[in-house]
Amino acid sequence: MIRAGMTECVICSQQYPDVLSRCPTCGCPDYRYELREFGFPGSVGKSYRLVSVRLSGGTRPRLILENRAGGERVSAALLPKSRRRGAFLEKLHLQRELGIPYLPQVLRIEEAESGGYFFYQAVEAETLAELMEQEFPLGGSRAEEIAGHIMDALDVLKQYGYEYGSLLPEQIVVRGTQIMFTDYGDGMTGRGDGMTIKELRRYMASGRAD
Repeated sequence: MIRAGMTECVICSQQYPDVLSRCPTCGCPDYRYELREFGFPGSVGKSYRLVSVRLSGGTRPRLILENRAGGERVSAALLPKSRRRGAFLEKLHLQRELGIPYLPQVLRIEEAESGGYFFYQAVEAETLAELMEQEFPLGGSRAEEIAGHIMDALDVLKQYGYEYGSLLPEQIVVRGTQIMFTDYGDGMTGRGDGMTIKELRRYMASGRAD
């Protein structure tokens, strides 16, 4: 419970006097009513409040926002400004129209010359990285089970033109036997900073990717 006259940091969860503009413990700004420091226009902060920030292994953070009027929650992210922007937007619009399996549903896309942003289905379930922090290593049978679900999901996504060159545990949500990928672009570029499915399976089972 948050004490009277205090606010809770969305990063480190420490409480501090609500007259302060930053958390004295970790330095995080108070984003409850202002999302500009994340690059969002002020109009978003007027309609939504920030509930949590989840970091995704060096990629863009996942923001969970709550509608101030209705209480509905959404995930939010900025559109990329790089040369991949066109391909990224094409996939977002495709997902919004078709509702591709294993990816969160895209709810809203706001394009702007300075960047823009998009809202998608709130993903608040446990990521594979968080699961491994609690149960690490997962052991052979559990690792094989999860790897099998991931491979099935990748096969389906490939049919829609999604090619994941590498995988990051922070971008894979595990809910029982269900798998969801939380990232729409960075995991599809073939970069080498993630793991192949073979490396990921070995890492989950033993803690070693090589």
